[in-house]
Formats: sequence, C-alpha cells, structure tokens
Amino acid sequence: MLLPAKLHYLLSVFFISLTLGSSSPAQELNKNQGGVITVDSISTEAEIALAQHLQKIKAKLYGAYWCSHCYEQVYLFGQQAFKLINRIECSPEGRNAQPNVCKAAKIKGYPTWEINGKFYSGVQSLTELARISGYLGNTNFKNARPVNIPSQYREFAPSGLPLNLPNQDSKSTPFQLPLHLPLETQTQ
Repeated sequence: MLLPAKLHYLLSVFFISLTLGSSSPAQELNKNQGGVITVDSISTEAEIALAQHLQKIKAKLYGAYWCSHCYEQVYLFGQQAFKLINRIECSPEGRNAQPNVCKAAKIKGYPTWEINGKFYSGVQSLTELARISGYLGNTNFKNARPVNIPSQYREFAPSGLPLNLPNQDSKSTPFQLPLHLPLETQTQ
C-alpha cells in the first residue's frame, strides 16, 4: 500500500506531466527517435567499403530524420556503414540540424545525394551509387529495400508538407523523386 505522501507525490507528477506534456507531432517524433534515423540492417564489408569510398570523395547525403525514403537509403547501407556517410540533416528538429546548408544547396526533396558536384534525388541503389561515384571495390551488397518501414518514418514532413521542399524560384518546377511521391503544387 502506498503511503499518502508518496501517492500525493505520484499524482502530482502525473498531472504536471499531463499539463507540460502536450507537444507538436514533430516534437513527439523527435523525442521518440532522438532526431536520427536508426535501422536494424547489418552492414557487410561491401557496404562499409562503399561508405568509406563515398566518405573519401566527400559525397553528401541531404535528408530528414522523419523521411521514409531516407530510412530506405540508410537501410541499404546498414547502420554500421551509414555512420561513415556525410549526412546533412535538413529538418530543423533533427539532431545536428543544418537547414541553412540544405537551403544553400537548393535541396528540393529527400533524400538527395551530392556526388562529385552533381545532385541525385531519391533513393539510390548501392550499385548505382558505386557507378556514379567511380567506386571499383566489392559490390556484393547484401541489403535490399526494406519491406516494412516503421510508422515513425513518413512521406510527409511532420508539418504535413510533402518531401519536396518549396522552391525559392516560383518559375522552376520541383524535381520528381523516383518513387512518384506527391509533388508540391506551384502557385502563381
């Protein structure tokens, strides 16, 4: 049996947490994930070697911690190899967020790779990344795209905006992600 003082304390903590606990979906998602992408796929020597090559040539991956297609890209590498990738977090709520870097690079959707000065939008197979980066090592990649993507990763930002970011230039059109995600409509 709880003592009255202890019961009073527990009830007080409970009600205070209810009062202070309300937050936006983005904040909830950030708390649940810590603002990072985590996967359970394991890296083999091939994935690690490709990640080391991409690191060596200073390739960059722009993405957001809540993005389902960024999750797919991480899954292909596996958690160990992906730690080697120079990943730029574009979501202001993400860990080590750099939204100004993404804006300066004119990133319009996630994920986007920057390799040797060229941009590649959407999830890239590891074979394709090897080809476009000039990687000549082991290509016996193990991981396939995930069948089930956890519910915390989504095709839309926590704010409800699609993966494609608003264009700064209203005359340009957003690029199409390979998976045919909904594009943001342009208004005049």
